Amino acid sequence: MITRDDLREELTRFPTREELHEELARFATKEDLARTDEELAAFREETAQGFADSRRYMEILYEDLKGTLRTVLETIVGRLDARDLTLDRRLDDHERRLNNVEGRVTSLEHQRRQ
Repeated sequence: MITRDDLREELTRFPTREELHEELARFATKEDLARTDEELAAFREETAQGFADSRRYMEILYEDLKGTLRTVLETIVGRLDARDLTLDRRLDDHERRLNNVEGRVTSLEHQRRQ
């Protein structure tokens, strides 16, 4: 037969009401959760605004970089075109000189044969 003392001894294995209240105090209450929801909503809004600002800033940087690269490429192309003109003139000058030399050599060879 189970006696009252046996039951009391059995109950000592379980936490008391005070111990349960102490344990539950660690967890959030409904009010805490409601406040947390409001804080999360504000944080979400702030984060969304931050992402929008970052996106716009990146768009501005991208457009600026595009303009800068366009300027750099146009400058490079202009310099290459100018260099090509200079090289074309030099090549024409060398070709004319070579033709003159060939003409002289041909003339000298022709004079030697006679």
